[in-house]
Amino acid sequence: MKPATNREAVHHIQSAHGYSERRACRVIQFNRCSARWPPSEDRDILLRTRMLELANDRRRFGSPRLHELLRREELVQNHKRTERIYQEENLSLRTRKRVKRPSHARIVQAGPSGPDEQWAMDFVSDSLIGGRRIRILTIVDLWDRSSPALEVDMSLPGVRCACA
Repeated sequence: MKPATNREAVHHIQSAHGYSERRACRVIQFNRCSARWPPSEDRDILLRTRMLELANDRRRFGSPRLHELLRREELVQNHKRTERIYQEENLSLRTRKRVKRPSHARIVQAGPSGPDEQWAMDFVSDSLIGGRRIRILTIVDLWDRSSPALEVDMSLPGVRCACA
């Protein structure tokens, strides 16, 4: 928490519970010297107001672009100072969610209305206990998900796949 917030907490604990300053600072683990120290005046008032004006004029500008504009006006040199004030004023940009659009119109294919109208095929590979690899060509009828044929071999050339 910031020191100003801690100071307010100490004063609240003192007034609400009747604690001494020493005990209130110990409760929230805050240094007593910092509790007594007067808050410093804001040295960045001119920079804050100008940054707010620029941010309102140019809503899509982020911290680096605002820093460049402020640097041209010789209001700031250090980008970290600009970034700190930018965050304190909650000026961070909201990222726009990207809308995914399909690259082309999708055409839904009609499913089969009976057996032996549409078939699908795919390769499956496995290895035997001895380490030899086998390939399986599976053919599936899309109507009832039955498999009328399985072709198994060590290698399946295209000619055999076309005949299966």
